[in-house]
Amino acid sequence: MQKAMPDLHKHNPLVFYLRVMLYVLMALILRIVTFAPLAFLIIPSDLPLLPWLSLLCPVLFFFILLPLRFSFADALVQARGTRRFGFDEAFSLRRYADKLNGSLLHTLNILKWCIPLAAVGGYVYLQKDTDVSSLMGQLGDLGRWSANMVWGVSSFVNGLFGKAAPEEKLGGMMEGILVLGVFIAFLMLIIALGAMRNSATRYVWAYAFQNHRNPHTENRRRVTNRRWAQLGFALVNLALWVPFGIGLSKVLVKDMFSEFAYQLMMFMSGVPMDFSFLAPMVGRMLFAFFVLYLPFLPIRRMVTAFFAAKSIRAAQHKPVSSPMQPASDPVIPAKSFEPTSSADPLHEEDTEESMAEEALPESPAPQLNEPENEPAYLDTAAQADAAATQVTGLPPADAASSAPPIGL
Repeated sequence: MQKAMPDLHKHNPLVFYLRVMLYVLMALILRIVTFAPLAFLIIPSDLPLLPWLSLLCPVLFFFILLPLRFSFADALVQARGTRRFGFDEAFSLRRYADKLNGSLLHTLNILKWCIPLAAVGGYVYLQKDTDVSSLMGQLGDLGRWSANMVWGVSSFVNGLFGKAAPEEKLGGMMEGILVLGVFIAFLMLIIALGAMRNSATRYVWAYAFQNHRNPHTENRRRVTNRRWAQLGFALVNLALWVPFGIGLSKVLVKDMFSEFAYQLMMFMSGVPMDFSFLAPMVGRMLFAFFVLYLPFLPIRRMVTAFFAAKSIRAAQHKPVSSPMQPASDPVIPAKSFEPTSSADPLHEEDTEESMAEEALPESPAPQLNEPENEPAYLDTAAQADAAATQVTGLPPADAASSAPPIGL
């Protein structure tokens, strides 16, 4: 009965997945509530203090939403032999100071990977007063520079192999737009790399606190030193993105991209952009989000938690010994040679001889004229007698009994 009691709190895999999925929907509502105050920035009103209510967004984001992400990790990381997802743990603010500190540090570690893209965004912001013709000229110059660079590199490579130089092609605005898109995609790849490297931080934090370890040391041992394994799990998570990516490509590439390119060309000509073409696509995008993205999100979180916690439990940890206490006590056999503290030498000799005899295996007595290769038990008896002689200073009992009588 006691053995079956823990199974009462163990969910089967389907129930465990459904509970995590329910939490994901509740977390989505919490995120909508967190970012809802930003609507006060665009709502027209005569009240001068109404836009200041938008400050509730960063307050809720940093002090409520981010610590609850660590609570979710604490609920998802399971102990050995358990499988139970509790909403009380997922929405708990227990150890709030530790969760807040860990979440802010985690956010800073991700933001440092966004510095290159932020620098590009700052440069674009400084160009907001530039007219459209100057922007088109800059894109044209970028296209010509990229075309000349490609031609120069290809000519150099062909010259190394004795081939003729390729025909020079003059770049233009389209090549400039292509180079700009590739550059922005590269910056987004840097952000994705930073997010991947820090994706397991909160799960390692939860595992460290559950096992009373240092989170920073545990993160360095189990994440920093296992980057290739982390990359493998990240590729698994990327594969779970594929259905959502295919669904978005059917919506974005076919319909929205062509319309957006047309609106961008009109904007460069001086006509304001019209985003009304996005209205009929909202329903399809929401369908792709709720059907092709959310159902795979719990699985992605479980994969990351498995990398951060399950692999740690499978590793072998060396015992840590303090300066005052050894790592493990020596194991003394029950029948080992152990002299007593008696002051009587004769009593001490008897005790040692009896213990040495008990340590010997049961075997027949040795015979005379034995061959040179004596059995192993004779060596063991000799070692026991030598040990008794070193401790007591008296000859062994067998040697004394085998000596001839005095006077005979």
